[in-house]
Amino acid sequence: MTKGCVAVSLGILAVVLGCMITKLSTFEGGPHDGLEWMQDRIPHEAVPIWKHPDLSLGNKIFDYLFPLICPLGTMVGCPTSIDKDNMSEATLCMKPFKDFATKAGLMWTASVSGSYDASSKYIEKTIYIPRPIFSDPPLEVTLVRRRSSLVGDTFQLHANAPLVLWLHGGGFTVGTSRDDHMLNFMDRLDDTAMPSLADDLVWASVEYRLAPEHKYPAASDDAILALRHLIQEQNLGQGGIHIAGASAGGLLAMETTLRALKLNIPVHTFLVDSPMVPLANNIANKTHALDSESFRRNTYCRINVPWLHWCYESYAPSANNDITGGSMTPREWVRASKNNPDKFPPLFLITGKADPLQSGGIAFKEVYEDALASRGNTNTTMDKVYHVDLSSTHCSHFMFDAANFRAIVDDWHSEMNHIWESKQKMN
Repeated sequence: MTKGCVAVSLGILAVVLGCMITKLSTFEGGPHDGLEWMQDRIPHEAVPIWKHPDLSLGNKIFDYLFPLICPLGTMVGCPTSIDKDNMSEATLCMKPFKDFATKAGLMWTASVSGSYDASSKYIEKTIYIPRPIFSDPPLEVTLVRRRSSLVGDTFQLHANAPLVLWLHGGGFTVGTSRDDHMLNFMDRLDDTAMPSLADDLVWASVEYRLAPEHKYPAASDDAILALRHLIQEQNLGQGGIHIAGASAGGLLAMETTLRALKLNIPVHTFLVDSPMVPLANNIANKTHALDSESFRRNTYCRINVPWLHWCYESYAPSANNDITGGSMTPREWVRASKNNPDKFPPLFLITGKADPLQSGGIAFKEVYEDALASRGNTNTTMDKVYHVDLSSTHCSHFMFDAANFRAIVDDWHSEMNHIWESKQKMN
């Protein structure tokens, strides 16, 4: 190609980009504006993406293009409950997007290998856990370790290895244990400053059952089943037990931590990223909904409000069902701790200023702080809650507010390493 042709091509590209930027920068709506399934669902408080003060230009472009790549809206018209009368219809309706959303992501494919390939950074191993009802298929859990930690071709699980139980996102309706977002937390682990932790840490990602085929508490039951099996049967976690998750998985991390404490399973930290928390909207009737200030303000976020509503209705058996398992009630945490301050694990919480789910995450922070403060020790509260409210939309902070995202993840890893080193000294 001649220099003249290149110059003409670049000129045409510049004109096209200029027109796009001019159009998008004056656009009053968001990425879902005008779509049939969004009609009459935009609250007046909604801030158009291009006017959102908490988003960078890159995040705005990303949120506008995301629905074109990942069309969540295709699921909104599908049934929220499945029975023998509509099973075929519901399955066909959800199949295109579920097939798309339950595949391992590009990061996972590039970084994790099921074979002992020297080019992969991590190695995975799948285990299958029997369910209490033996006619049900076993629960699949994907174990991941650094490839450099392996000896020969053996995926060894050391009894004193620290454990991270990871719970993926996807609105309880889609997603997979081979979760790209988990890698954003794994890759931040500094193998120079924390070589022992980096080598021995085992990440266990749970392939929990999804809605609407499986209603609450199916996902929560799978998470606690996996944790108990990994600790009791695989002897993992003696170097520290940590629970983490994002979006729907963030809510599961909250509930699983609470359930574990009630079972006298020690949890040393838990990380909650952008949790999908329904808030009480009628105290008298004990009903819950995803509606909140951030839900209305950030309606145009790429993780759109109608889809989140559909996911909640698909997972919750009824509007008054508390799918948080009591984790939004301070007294439940107090009961779980049995008034023992050491039983409260440090909380590492991430929320996004332009995330529809921001209000739910901040509400949980207040609940956990209330539970800690009920013992009258405010210093403990400060030491136990680490929260960042990042300038990003839902779970995109690792790209668009990377420095602050890395800072809290590094703090989490440092706390894990401190626990790991303390456990080693005791042995």
